[in-house]
Amino acid sequence: MQNIKQDITHRYKALDGLRFLAVLCVIASHNLNSKTVYIFGHLSLDTFFVMSGFLIINILFYLKDKIDIRKLNVGNALKIFYIRRTLRIFPIYYFTLLMIWLFYNKDVNGRMFWHLSYLTNFYVLKVGDWTGELIENYWSLAVEEQFYIIMPLLIFLIPKKYSPVLLIFCVFIALIQRGYVFHMNRNYLESYLMMPACLDAFAMGGFLAYTVNQQLFYIQKWIKSIWFCSFVLVFAVLTAWHEIFDWASIWHIVFQRFSFALLGVYLITYCISDAKDIFHRFLGTPFMVWGGKVSYGMFLFESIVALWTPQDILSQHEILKFMLHAVLSFILASVAQILIERPFNRLKDHFSY
Repeated sequence: MQNIKQDITHRYKALDGLRFLAVLCVIASHNLNSKTVYIFGHLSLDTFFVMSGFLIINILFYLKDKIDIRKLNVGNALKIFYIRRTLRIFPIYYFTLLMIWLFYNKDVNGRMFWHLSYLTNFYVLKVGDWTGELIENYWSLAVEEQFYIIMPLLIFLIPKKYSPVLLIFCVFIALIQRGYVFHMNRNYLESYLMMPACLDAFAMGGFLAYTVNQQLFYIQKWIKSIWFCSFVLVFAVLTAWHEIFDWASIWHIVFQRFSFALLGVYLITYCISDAKDIFHRFLGTPFMVWGGKVSYGMFLFESIVALWTPQDILSQHEILKFMLHAVLSFILASVAQILIERPFNRLKDHFSY
């Protein structure tokens, strides 16, 4: 595999394919009563966080370079970043919330404020446990939005040479926060739903972005090595094993997201490389790439599909339920991509990097 160089305009086709597989695993974890599938759902969510860290911080480094050579000031860089993120994320998100409010008001009655303000994770923590409401799945979107608010300020205001220190510090913040929850025997949701508890996944993606930005090819080569892969797989299996048999173990609370994020780093490094093997080519096929493009919509629309389909009947046929949710979410997301997302994404041309 060749080395990876920075190009924020380049779309990594295999990365889109990986995103599609990840959202299918998340949907499967919502519909199949299997601990193994559920673990893959956890892995997929953490991989999404790593992916966001990689893509977003790569963009932030690009803008930071422009700030450093005085082509942009911090205010303009923040404006460009936030406007482009808003055009990418908000339209379909708020469209989904509108549909749920109009047709399934009883499912969000009195709780819409939390979802509108990207505080779904705080709502679940306030309740103290999962309530079974499908819209609670939006907690991960809330975490990502909270990350988008904080990280640009840190990247732009801290000298770039200290970025690795910043990212390592973020990893330790996450580990310490989750360790505190475990040590104090607090509600495990604090170690799972809060943005600081997810920072290690974002930061690992950011560190990968730093290696791309600085062309640190020797680090990329090490990440792609069989030794790194073997270590990560053993670590991930160990933490997943403890989730199955001891939900409250220190391995599950503190180290599972860390190990899954490491695996996500390996997968993303593989996807953005110039590998030519059959799986890499499969991830880059037009269907898989399209699935990656509509994966955000699939994640959103699964809640509508689940509210619309007869759950009592489908719960007896889990495979059918998963397939129906995946297919209908894919169709709805594809229509939304053409009618909603694409027109708004074109507006981003007025706020180019």
